[in-house]
Amino acid sequence: MGEVLNELVGLRRNLSRRRSFRSGDGRDDRGWTLLHIGARKGDLKQVKRLLDDGMDVNVAAWGPKSKGVTPLHLAAEGGHLVVMDELLERGANIDARTKGACG
Repeated sequence: MGEVLNELVGLRRNLSRRRSFRSGDGRDDRGWTLLHIGARKGDLKQVKRLLDDGMDVNVAAWGPKSKGVTPLHLAAEGGHLVVMDELLERGANIDARTKGACG
């Protein structure tokens, strides 16, 4: 467990160089969590680890450009079928919708 935590802290530090994480709530300036980022990048190992640690598979991002986007949306947008399969197997809502023009 300590190894996983160290890896996630390192990942967060690396990502925070590019995106600003709000202190305390684990979201960047888009409202994305590490699960959103892992799904968008197609990082199956990270996605599995975060879900195993109890992260909500249907967590929605809320920000100026992220009106309800879920990790499943981002995996689909990136064409990451293996990650999509994992999210769906873990209970991702296939009918989840964003707010606004995307529907």
